[in-house]
Amino acid sequence: MEFRDFDPSDYWRLAEIYDTIFPERSRSIDEWRFYDDSLDKSKYYFKRFTCLSVASGEVLGFGEMWNPPWMFHPNKFWLDGWVDPKHQGQGVGGSRHSSESSEKTKSATPSCTS
Repeated sequence: MEFRDFDPSDYWRLAEIYDTIFPERSRSIDEWRFYDDSLDKSKYYFKRFTCLSVASGEVLGFGEMWNPPWMFHPNKFWLDGWVDPKHQGQGVGGSRHSSESSEKTKSATPSCTS
């Protein structure tokens, strides 16, 4: 498995995985874009990762780390992750958490709370 930065072409797969996990709270691609575009990234940290299968290139899941505006603290972050149910229990989520923690360590932020 490998991680890369989220690309706008990934929105369809993000919506598909999220809707599979939470069918009662489904989100359209336009809703995902709206939420992403409405966060002021000059004030709040936001980073989304895409997890891929090295062998097939299939998107297995997503992870994100951000400062929620409703409870902002510059050194505390919200972590979210969604793994395709077909690939749950195979270490994707744990790898995602390690990747996000590593990302914040690189940018010298002192703490990450999940």
